[in-house]
Amino acid sequence: MSISLTKRISARDNPEFKRFLAVRARKNRDLILVEGPKLLAEAIRSRLVVKAIAVDESAEGSPAAAVVPTLRFAGPLMKSLSEVETHQGIVALVERPRFGREWIEKKDAFILILDGLQDPGNVGTLLRTAEAAGVSGILLTRGCADPLSPKALRASAGSAFRMPHVLELSPDDLLSLLPRGVRLVAAVAGPGAASAFGDSPLAPPIALALGSEGSGLTPQIERAASVRMRVPIARHVESLNVGAAGAVLMFEIARRAGRLK
Repeated sequence: MSISLTKRISARDNPEFKRFLAVRARKNRDLILVEGPKLLAEAIRSRLVVKAIAVDESAEGSPAAAVVPTLRFAGPLMKSLSEVETHQGIVALVERPRFGREWIEKKDAFILILDGLQDPGNVGTLLRTAEAAGVSGILLTRGCADPLSPKALRASAGSAFRMPHVLELSPDDLLSLLPRGVRLVAAVAGPGAASAFGDSPLAPPIALALGSEGSGLTPQIERAASVRMRVPIARHVESLNVGAAGAVLMFEIARRAGRLK
């Protein structure tokens, strides 16, 4: 499918380029920067609104870019918008998805809590895993990486477009959002925690809380948990990556709840 391109833009002070640059610098929080044909296709599949598309000056066309008028940026401009060493030749400005909070109140809610996870790669990976495991939605405390930042988006492979999430919560606000009757499970590595493959009740409604590898869960959140859960290991290691531990725990909860196909 061919597309109609505007004239080549090569000046850094061009208003159209500066618009993209502002979103990359997170000066406009209503839009997100989506890079690459696969992620752009995921954004369109997720029914997000694409506001503008820019392709490298050497591009001949892109089916995904047919949805809106397309700009043509000189190579150095396109490179300056990319966060990877070799850019993929296409970037888009997309409206940030907006999620309600009704999923929190569902009787069979499976909630994931991310507490203080600063690595966007871990956050994105956990969102992708959460979608596969049938998680209802995600609550993120203040200080967590933005799931819609470029690195997190790449790690989530587009799941961040669809997984309901609430950002920038204080521990108190987060705990107040959990409905009465939700079992809060704290993932911990220390002694006194039950094995994930033991007999602890893990039926929904349930909330699984994961903390950062360095400092673990906020004390308020860990104290509020009715179950402290660990991933059993065969040999001693310093700690599991939070993405790996989270995957084991999410899929064990999903398995017991009959959510897996």
